[in-house]
Amino acid sequence: MALSKLEQETIISFNELESEAHIFTYNKTWQKHLESQLGLKPIYTTKDGAREYVVSKLRILLPKASRQRLIEARKKRQAKLSKMRARQGKLI
Repeated sequence: MALSKLEQETIISFNELESEAHIFTYNKTWQKHLESQLGLKPIYTTKDGAREYVVSKLRILLPKASRQRLIEARKKRQAKLSKMRARQGKLI
């Protein structure tokens, strides 16, 4: 019985104690990337095409904010700081 697209998950799991993460995926693009680009070998393969890999947590990058979001956040901080300085000037 084939799994639906909804059931074909990619799961990255790790805990704070261990230095390794587990990646379980049905996604062929992820599998290809993990094997060809990162040189990983699956530690487990299911009959329906899922594979599990073990990788150092150091190789998992945190998501980064887009440049536009960073610029918007900087503008908000500058506006807030300007208001604070203006209020301080009125108090003196």
